[in-house]
Amino acid sequence: MSIGWTELMRRDVAMLIFHSRLASRLFGVGVFLLISGSKTMGQEKDTVLERHPHQDAVASSVRDAFSQRLTNGELFFGGPIHIVFEINIPNSLSLNSIDIGPHTELCTYSAFGDLRAMTVETTYERDPVFRDLGQVVGQRPDLDDDGNQIVTRPLHKEGLSGPSTSKAYIMSEQLRVRPGSNRIAMRFKSASVDTYPDQSNNSIYRLFWLRQAVACPLASDVERIMGIRPLAKGGHEVEARGLMGGAGPAEWRLNIAPEAKGCIPREAFITFAGHDRPTCLVKTFGRLDYGGFVLAERGSVTISPDSPQEYRMDIRLLVVSREGAEEHIRAVEKRLDGAIPDGASVFDLRKR
Repeated sequence: MSIGWTELMRRDVAMLIFHSRLASRLFGVGVFLLISGSKTMGQEKDTVLERHPHQDAVASSVRDAFSQRLTNGELFFGGPIHIVFEINIPNSLSLNSIDIGPHTELCTYSAFGDLRAMTVETTYERDPVFRDLGQVVGQRPDLDDDGNQIVTRPLHKEGLSGPSTSKAYIMSEQLRVRPGSNRIAMRFKSASVDTYPDQSNNSIYRLFWLRQAVACPLASDVERIMGIRPLAKGGHEVEARGLMGGAGPAEWRLNIAPEAKGCIPREAFITFAGHDRPTCLVKTFGRLDYGGFVLAERGSVTISPDSPQEYRMDIRLLVVSREGAEEHIRAVEKRLDGAIPDGASVFDLRKR
C-alpha cells in the first residue's frame, strides 16, 4: 500500500477537494462533490419577500447580531471549553468509496490556553464488505496480491494542536476482505503517529464538523456578509462569502428561523466557488445557551446532498462544560510525548 493511499484512508473529509480530486485520479470517476441528481437545492429555497424601507432597520439588527455571533463563536471554541459529542455516520461507504460499515464516533474536544485536543473512539456496526470499484486508472491500490480488498478504518485517535505542535496518534484496524464471500481473510491492528504543520487542524479533524453542526458558521468561515432578506414564512436569509474549511472559497446561504434566539441558522447551504449547486447542507435542531452563546443541541452535515455520493454526519452534544479541559489536554500531551509504540508508522506531513 502506498503512503498516499494510506493517508487518504486515514484522513477525514475536512479536506473535501483534496479527497475528491485524489479519488478521481485513482478511480477514474467524477469528482464526489458534484451533484448529479435531478433535484436541485434551488427548488427548496424559501420565498424571499420584496424589500421595503421599514425592513432595513430589522435587517441591520440581524446583521449586527449575526456578526457578533460569528465572533463570539470563535471565542467559545477557543476555550476554555470541554465538549463531549457523538457523531453517527449511517453511510457504509467512506468518501473514497470503500465500504467500511456504518459507525459511531464518541469524541471529546478540549481547548485550554493555546492548546486544543481531540480524542475519538470509533465503533462499527459490522465488518467491511467487498466493493468492486470498477475500472480504474493504473494499479488498484485497494487490492492486495491475492485480490482481497484492503480496508483501513480508524478505531482510536488522540490529537493535539497548538502554536508549536500538531500531532496525532492513530490506532487503526487493517482488514483484507475476500471478493464474493465477503469473508475477512486477515485482520490486525496498526498504529501511526502523524505530525502536521504547527497549529494544523488535521490532528483534531472532527472540530470542523462539530463547529458546523452546532454553531454554523463562525468568523473564520465568513469573510463578508453580502445581504440579509426576510423570508415569507418568517426569519431571515443571510448570504455570505467565505471559506469551507481547508477546501477553498465558498458561498453561504443561511436561513435563520424567527425563533432562533442568538441568530443560530437552522439551515445552511454551502456552495464551492465555481459550482452551481450546494456542496454541503447543514441543519440544526434544538438550542443550548451556554455562557451567553447559543448552540444547537444537535445537527446534521450532508456532503453532496441528493446525489449518489451523499455522505451524512449526525452530530449530538453530550457534555458542554468548562471543567475537564486542562485535564484532557494534559492526558493527550502525555500520550503524544511518550515513546512511539513498537511497530508504529511515523509520518511527517509538515512538508506536504
